[in-house]
Amino acid sequence: MVMPNILSYGSWPSPIRSEMVASHIHSLSFPRGDKENLYWSEARPEEKGRVVIVKWNHGEILPDAYSAKTMANEYGGISYLVDEGIVYFIHARDQKIYRIEGRAITPITPDGPYRYADLVLDKKRGLIYAVREEYITEKPVTTLVAIHPRTKEVTVVASGRDFYSNPRLSPSGSHIAYLCWDLPNMPWDQSELILHEIKRDGSLQLGKLIAGNEAICQPLFSPDGKLYFVSDRSGFWNLYRYGKKVEAVYPMEADFAVPMWSYGLSNYAFVPNNDFYDIVSSYTIRGVDHLGILSLKEGKMTQYPLPYTSIRYLIADEGAVYFVGSAPTSLAELIRWDLEKKEIEVLEKSSDIQLEEGMISLPEEIECVNEKGEKIYGFFYPPMHANYRGPPSERPPLIVKCHGGPTAAATGALNLETQFFTTRGIGVLDMNYGGSAGYGRDYRKRLEGNWGVTDVNDACSGALFLAAQGLVDRDRMVIKGGSAGGFTTLAALCFRDVFQGGVSYFGICDLEKMTEESAKFESHYHHTLIGPYPKLKKLYKERSPIHAIDKIQKPLLLFHGKEDKVVLPKQSEEVYQKLQARGIYTSYILFEGEGHGFRQAKSIQKCLEEEMLFYKKVFGLL
Repeated sequence: MVMPNILSYGSWPSPIRSEMVASHIHSLSFPRGDKENLYWSEARPEEKGRVVIVKWNHGEILPDAYSAKTMANEYGGISYLVDEGIVYFIHARDQKIYRIEGRAITPITPDGPYRYADLVLDKKRGLIYAVREEYITEKPVTTLVAIHPRTKEVTVVASGRDFYSNPRLSPSGSHIAYLCWDLPNMPWDQSELILHEIKRDGSLQLGKLIAGNEAICQPLFSPDGKLYFVSDRSGFWNLYRYGKKVEAVYPMEADFAVPMWSYGLSNYAFVPNNDFYDIVSSYTIRGVDHLGILSLKEGKMTQYPLPYTSIRYLIADEGAVYFVGSAPTSLAELIRWDLEKKEIEVLEKSSDIQLEEGMISLPEEIECVNEKGEKIYGFFYPPMHANYRGPPSERPPLIVKCHGGPTAAATGALNLETQFFTTRGIGVLDMNYGGSAGYGRDYRKRLEGNWGVTDVNDACSGALFLAAQGLVDRDRMVIKGGSAGGFTTLAALCFRDVFQGGVSYFGICDLEKMTEESAKFESHYHHTLIGPYPKLKKLYKERSPIHAIDKIQKPLLLFHGKEDKVVLPKQSEEVYQKLQARGIYTSYILFEGEGHGFRQAKSIQKCLEEEMLFYKKVFGLL
C-alpha cells in the first residue's frame, strides 16, 4: 500500500489542466427524433463556441460557416427542428431561419431586424410557427408568427403581449397552445397558457385562457389531444391536464420543470402503453433529478434508479427516451433509455476525459440553517487526490460558488471546473441559497424583495457551517459567481466580513443601472427581487455594491465579456477603477468576442489560470 504524500492544501499537482477543461468539453443539448434518426445540438469551445447540429451515426450536418444559435431573449435556447430529413435552423450570424435539404442551404425568412426561437412545424398547412423578436424600437417587439418556408412570407398570428414561448400543436393540427406573459413578470413568476383553434390559412381563432396567475411552463399535447402543462399552483411545479377542466395529474413535492431561462426546455414526454399512454418525466427533489414513469391508468409513479443527478432535455421517440444526463462521476452524456428493457445506452459523451480513480471529489449534500433559522442547502466537494493529503494540522481553503439566475441551481453533477480546484487541494461549496430552483416555490420565492440579503447571508452561513465543522479553514475562504452570482460575490465582500477575497464573472454592481441597461427579458426582474423602481430608489442604492466599494478591503478578480448585452462591461470596469484608486489588490480582464457567459476555449482557459493564481495569492501559497 502506497501512502499518500503530505503537501499543503492548494499546492497539490493536479492531472486536470486548464486546457482540458476549456477545450475538451462539448455542451450537448436538445435531442430531437425524426423516425429512425436522432439529432442534437453541440456547442464547441474550441471552435469559438460554434453550435453544430449532429445527426447520430452521421456526424455534424452544418457546413463550417454556419452556427445554429438563437439569441432571442439574449439567452437563446433550441435553434432547430427536423422533419423527414429536412432541417430548419437559426443561424447565429444573421438570426435568419435556414432550410437544409440535401446539400442545399436556403434562407426561409427575409432580411431584417429579427430574431426567431422555438420553431414548430405545422405539416397540415406547410407552416412553421415561431416566436419572433423585431428590433424596431429600443426594446424588441415579441410576437408569435407563422412562416411560409417556400415564399419567405411571415405573418403575425398573436401579438400584444411582452413575451411568447412554447407554441405547441395538437396531434390533429387543429389547435395550438402557447405561453405568454408581461413585464414585470419573469416566466417563473406568472404566465398564462392560451389555446386557439387554427384556421385553414394558419391564422388563429379567438384564444381561450386555460390557466394564469401562476408560473406555467412546458405545455404539450398528448397523443389523444389533451393539453398538459406544468404549474406551481400547488407549491411545486407539478403536472396538470386540461380536458373540460384543469386537473392535477399526480401531485408530488417535486419540481417537474426548471426556470425557463431558455426556449425549448423539456422535462416530460408521452410514451405508449398498449392502447393507452404513460408519462415519462424527470423531476427534482432537494436539488437532485430523478427519472420516473407515471401510469395514467393506474395513477402510479415508478421511479427508476439511474445514476444521474442532472437530467435535462428529455424527449421520447420510437420506443426510447432520450436525455442529457450528468452524474457525480461522469460528465454530461446523451442517453438513450430503452423503454422495454429499461437499459441505458450512451450515444455521445460531452468529453472523452477520464479521471483516475481517487481523483474525483464526490458531492456531499449539506443542510444547515441561515441567520433566520431557515434550512439552506448546497453541495460540498472536499479536496481529493489519490496521491496527496494535507497536513493533519491544516484545514483546506474553501471556494464558495454562487450560481447565476439567481433562480438556477447546483445539481451535484460532475463539473471539471470544480474538480480543477479540488484536485489541487481546495474545497468547493456549490451553494443553493434561498431563491434557487429545485426546492419548491416557497424556497424559490425567498429571494423576493431580498436579493443581496438572503443570497449573501446564505452563502456566508454555508461557509461558516463548514468552518465550524472543522472541514475548511475559516481564515481562507473566498466567494465566486457569475452574473447574479457575481452580484452576490460583490455584495458579500461589501457587506459581510466572512471571505478573504472574491471572483466576479460579469457580475452586477449597480442595480440602478440594471433598470436602464438590462435586455427586455429581465428588464423588470429587479421589481421582484428588490421592489418597484424608482419608488424604492434608496434601497437600490443601499444594495448596490458600487455605492459601498469603500467597504471592500479584500482582493477581487473581475472577468467580463466585451459583447455582454445583459450586464454591460462598464459595471466591472467601474468597480476595478474604484478599487485601484484605493490601492486594493484587484485585477480586471475583458474578453473580446465574449458575451454573457464565456464560450471560447481560450477565454475559459485564461479564467481558470488567473483564478488559480489569484487563490494562491489570497491563500498565501506563493
